[in-house]
Amino acid sequence: MLFVTLDPSQGAELDKLAEFNKILLRYHSPLCTHCVKMGPDWDKVKKDKRLASSDITIVDANVGIVDGTKHPSAKDVSKKGVPTIYLIEGNNMKEYNGDRNQEDIVSFVLENSKQSGGKKKKKKIIRRKTQAKRRNVKAKKPTIKTKKSKRRQTIKRKKTIKRKKTIKRKSK
Repeated sequence: MLFVTLDPSQGAELDKLAEFNKILLRYHSPLCTHCVKMGPDWDKVKKDKRLASSDITIVDANVGIVDGTKHPSAKDVSKKGVPTIYLIEGNNMKEYNGDRNQEDIVSFVLENSKQSGGKKKKKKIIRRKTQAKRRNVKAKKPTIKTKKSKRRQTIKRKKTIKRKKTIKRKSK
């Protein structure tokens, strides 16, 4: 885990970090009272043991950096205001909308981080199910699609129904 603080003059650094790393990004302003109140909880997020084992970079960016960066989060935060927190992985960007405390922020990161290892098992299970479905489809009788044959089938059904009725009547 790496922690980076970016000043307004370091917009290009944010672009480089976002290109190659998984980032937990907080835009803040030193004049914003909400940002100042959130400061101690943000420091706790940096020290959280659950995030220490992950390969995440925690970035604390001054909102003045918006003018010097090309990252899509900068355009988004200029509309929304501060403090705003994003989890960025490659081209995926998720905004955090929960409470501004350490526990909720860390759980957001852990829930939304991509985990390796689970996808291959799911694909195998899906493949097995689709193979079983294909086998069942092959075993079924082919359906008749022409209109004439459908008419013939309905006529045959009607005849068999009539025969069954006449047999029942005769037996009574």
